[in-house]
Amino acid sequence: MKAIIIAGGTGSRICKILGCKGKQLIRIHGLELFMYPIISLWSIGINEFIVVVNPMIYNEIDTILEKYSQELGFKYILDFNPYIETLNGNTTLIGLKHVSEPVLLSVSDHIYPPEMPEKLLNEGIKLKSDIVVLGDKNPIIVDVREATKIKVSGDRVIEVSKQLINPDYIDTGLFLFKNPLKITSLFDVEKPVRLMDIVSDHRLLVKVVVIDKLVWKDIDVLEDLLMISKEPLRNVVMKLLDIIKHQS
Repeated sequence: MKAIIIAGGTGSRICKILGCKGKQLIRIHGLELFMYPIISLWSIGINEFIVVVNPMIYNEIDTILEKYSQELGFKYILDFNPYIETLNGNTTLIGLKHVSEPVLLSVSDHIYPPEMPEKLLNEGIKLKSDIVVLGDKNPIIVDVREATKIKVSGDRVIEVSKQLINPDYIDTGLFLFKNPLKITSLFDVEKPVRLMDIVSDHRLLVKVVVIDKLVWKDIDVLEDLLMISKEPLRNVVMKLLDIIKHQS
């Protein structure tokens, strides 16, 4: 199976402090941030990636992917979002244009263990749906106030938004897009669209697979980076680094 990594944003909040060209390029224990979801997905058998970036970091991302694709033996397609800067829905649609069969999709700035995409894939592939969202019932170290939230009715996702007051789950940034052709037919890639708008669209059947008590973290601000040196997130980071170490 293939996976899409959406990395079209700039990470302006954290890069203003660190002076980085793109948040995706921040090195954590010697490994760039965007590589952490790739390693997690690769470890469960994903061997081809469609990575969609903003044009400013295209060359740097390509160099890094070339290095690790040779070391780990995966294939990749690198594309960029020329349309609406920072809108992850447009970046998603560009990635979906490269596939016609079910595909996993991950944001590029989350660090998570392989168990998360593995559960999404194993359970989500059995559900009758166009999209499956991986939701967290009880996030351990995620700031729920800043997080994207999920509301369900029965077994169907009805809204994904940061403004939800009483959400059922927290969005982990991991998705299974089971009907890429239908999804790309419903949206114009040149018009602004957010990923949460796609997932909340009533024309699509969206369901949720739920995790509980697994550690993951979105990296948005400097404080998030500081958490990497502490438990329990440090364990997840070290586990992913060990995967590369043992493969090399």
